[in-house]
Amino acid sequence: MAKIASALLLLLSLFLWHSAIAQEASFTASVSKNRVAVGEQFQISFTINTNASNFNAPDLSNFITYSGPNQSSSMQIINGSVSQTISMNYVLAAKKEGKFTIGAASIQVGNKLLNTKPIAIEVVKGGQSAPQGGGNNTAKGNNSAYPEDVESNIFMRATVSKSKVYQGEQLLVTYKVYTRLNIVDNALSKAPSFNGFWSEEVPNPTRQSELHSEVLDGIQYQVAEIKKTILIPQRAGTLNIDPLEMEIVTRVKSKSRNNSFFDQFFGGGYQDVKLSIASKPVKVEVMPLPEKGRPENFNGAVGQLNIEASIKNNELKTDEGCNLTYTISGKGNLKLLEAFKLKLPADIETYDPKITDKINVSVDGVKGSRTFDYLLIPRYAGNYTIPSLQFSYFDPQKAQYVTLPGNDFILKVAKGAGGDGMSVSRGTEKEDV
Repeated sequence: MAKIASALLLLLSLFLWHSAIAQEASFTASVSKNRVAVGEQFQISFTINTNASNFNAPDLSNFITYSGPNQSSSMQIINGSVSQTISMNYVLAAKKEGKFTIGAASIQVGNKLLNTKPIAIEVVKGGQSAPQGGGNNTAKGNNSAYPEDVESNIFMRATVSKSKVYQGEQLLVTYKVYTRLNIVDNALSKAPSFNGFWSEEVPNPTRQSELHSEVLDGIQYQVAEIKKTILIPQRAGTLNIDPLEMEIVTRVKSKSRNNSFFDQFFGGGYQDVKLSIASKPVKVEVMPLPEKGRPENFNGAVGQLNIEASIKNNELKTDEGCNLTYTISGKGNLKLLEAFKLKLPADIETYDPKITDKINVSVDGVKGSRTFDYLLIPRYAGNYTIPSLQFSYFDPQKAQYVTLPGNDFILKVAKGAGGDGMSVSRGTEKEDV
């Protein structure tokens, strides 16, 4: 058996040597079923996507080996990029009841030894094989209408990048559809409301969900990412991320036993089945921001942030305007930051700032900058000090508050041409601006 495997791996090397694209090595194991009856056959596959050698299969002595290793190969061309995979397949059957673990297979890729993850197999009495699938979906369909276990072969999962966060800390929720069936049509029926969260959907430039392979609980599925959203919790406590619901149409073999040879030959014997699938709610534990060490000037900023301050035209005349800007940049809850309350000399007027955002949303989170642009208008001549603005934020990675110091600005105001700079008509100030 080892000699056959070595020969097959030699063919694998020849196939992948001419691959048009360099790709990260991936070596995975998957089974057609992870819960089987005694004597029921199932398949295990070991798949590699790059040049490799020295394949070593795991111990399969707890099972009857009907065939294998059998080689299969596949090639995909997506946007001009070529990818190839070679699989080593075994057909097995369980000898007795119990819970068994198929250990890791290994393979050599260059100077690196890759191992697959072990797979758990549950073996029950004959005739008790149960539905497969590791998804956490809720599906609604009429199982008696078709022989295939549709609900276990297509489901939806919601996963989060973090299940425990601080208030104001961002996380990513991803909704995926897992399928081993042919999907004919699909439509979103109910979007999640994300109560208790500020949310921003991660844009998808292609507006299409590309399928990729993924092994879940030892079973390989075709997976489509339906929706990705950045969430920022607005309150502490246990918050629920709502389900996403979809209507799916799948094409399966008909349960009717009257299908003739001609029906099967010409593509008959199939039916389209419509069912609703939904992910289960996901709980997120939100910790309150600590009271200990909270600065007095903290305004709710959370992330990894920085601040820049500048003033334009600090030498001017009375009733002329200058611009004071503060730019907060980095990764965090930028879109939730409110304007600063400036402490200005009494003879300088200001108004609500102009806010400018340069913010990007991606799977890595909310990044960019928010700029507050204040218009300052001195009404009397003289030299004025604009006190420094200290900016404080909470860094969830360090679990502590950070305060960034600022600089004072000096305004030199000369007497304007319209008067002595000692008085001004307060009734027309805003209209003058």
